[in-house]
Amino acid sequence: MTYSWAILIVLGVIGALSYFGLLNPSSLIPERCLIQGDLVCKDFKVIDASDDSVMLRLENGLGRGIMITSINISSDSISCVRSYATGLNIPNGEVTEITISGPVGNCPTNCCTIDYYTGKKKAYIIVTYYNEGASPSFSHRIVGELFAESQKIAS
Repeated sequence: MTYSWAILIVLGVIGALSYFGLLNPSSLIPERCLIQGDLVCKDFKVIDASDDSVMLRLENGLGRGIMITSINISSDSISCVRSYATGLNIPNGEVTEITISGPVGNCPTNCCTIDYYTGKKKAYIIVTYYNEGASPSFSHRIVGELFAESQKIAS
């Protein structure tokens, strides 16, 4: 009978830890922004406010200058698109800050919608670019992921 009480106490402790979110695996995993190849995501921020936005700091380590034509970030809670008609030039070795924000009415050039969420969520990033000096016909895609918590800012 004493073993039954010990098992009940252990189950109670596990239930309490789970209730307060201490056993949530996503709370133990750090936020991250990873992009394939040598386009490095140096920093990021996801903001849920009256003007939803995602901010990225990207470093070009591809060995040549690139022209970014679009960035798409998507998940079940985040949908952001930023397009550049003439391309955003990022010279080799340079770091550029990119903000994707704006109401849905600005789509497809610059819009961002974030449904508020708690905890950390994963979103997929697709960067479309072409090499500096080439034409947009020779575009390439780099895929990555963003695992971040939404920062709620009162409007």
